Amino acid sequence: MLITTRFADAYEIHLVRNPGAAREQLTFFPDPVRKAIFDPTRDDSFLLIKDIGGTEWYQFYRFDIATGEITLLTDGKSRNTSPLFEHHGSRLAYTSTRRNNEDTDLHLMDIHQPETDHMLAQLKGGGWAPTDFSRDGTRLLLLDELSINMSNLYLVDLATGQKKQITPEQRSGQQVH
Repeated sequence: MLITTRFADAYEIHLVRNPGAAREQLTFFPDPVRKAIFDPTRDDSFLLIKDIGGTEWYQFYRFDIATGEITLLTDGKSRNTSPLFEHHGSRLAYTSTRRNNEDTDLHLMDIHQPETDHMLAQLKGGGWAPTDFSRDGTRLLLLDELSINMSNLYLVDLATGQKKQITPEQRSGQQVH
């Protein structure tokens, strides 16, 4: 199990190998780690999410537990959010501002093969987030959160990147009943 513990101003990641076992500190950064998520198929590494200096331009890293090696998975410059692992594999869907530092496009990668990272769908705006993979790994449920009261859902074909809206259209200014 991965846990966070705060020392001074920074949250760090610790590993607890068994119930009742002592925690083992894995990260030692000057800035807090925002999140750590195990790959659903492997227990030898995990996804680590952090920014530098509180910028909120989050980067994704793969942390190898055996060696302590940390591999940058994203570009180091854009804002990357909403990581979601597929159910039975190491593919990760997420949103990134890499294209223009404004819109959050949908990306897909295998965290053990960072060179597979690619933009799956170009999106407009900043309220997008992958929410679930289909059980067979061929589609993705994508949320477009327009406001606290309005959102649209899409199915994205992972082979083509084509998205199809599956909820009635909602737009800013509309009243939802």
